[in-house]
Amino acid sequence: MIFQQTKAQYRLKDLLEAFPQNIYLNKKKELANKLGISTHQLGRFIRGNSDPSGTQLKIMAEFFGCLVDDLYQKTEVSS
Repeated sequence: MIFQQTKAQYRLKDLLEAFPQNIYLNKKKELANKLGISTHQLGRFIRGNSDPSGTQLKIMAEFFGCLVDDLYQKTEVSS
């Protein structure tokens, strides 16, 4: 059996952009502060260049009021 490893993709951009435009940047800064990271590092998570830790995923889920599973981009699975 061959397993293909794929990089996780997150819905962070969509979730952040759901906030009104006038508070988007404040929410982005607030989330970065809650995670204990810079907004630059948060940008890396949003672009998919870096992966958050399990603890950071939990903090993000609480911030957005969703389950950790809801942070992941849904992907098609082929058999």
